[in-house]
Amino acid sequence: MTRDIRQAAAKANNPEYMSLWAGQGLRLATDRSAAATVKQTIDQANVLVKLIFNLRRVGD
Repeated sequence: MTRDIRQAAAKANNPEYMSLWAGQGLRLATDRSAAATVKQTIDQANVLVKLIFNLRRVGD
């Protein structure tokens, strides 16, 4: 339905008429490097792994 509009916008390098999706967490985005985002993700995953490990130990 909007393919022609999006293609013309892409050719003109005009993002105003392209489908640019930010997802549900747009307001959570911060202005930082990809490396910082990856580090935060790994740090948070490590916390969760430790939490799950500790919960398993308590259940044994």
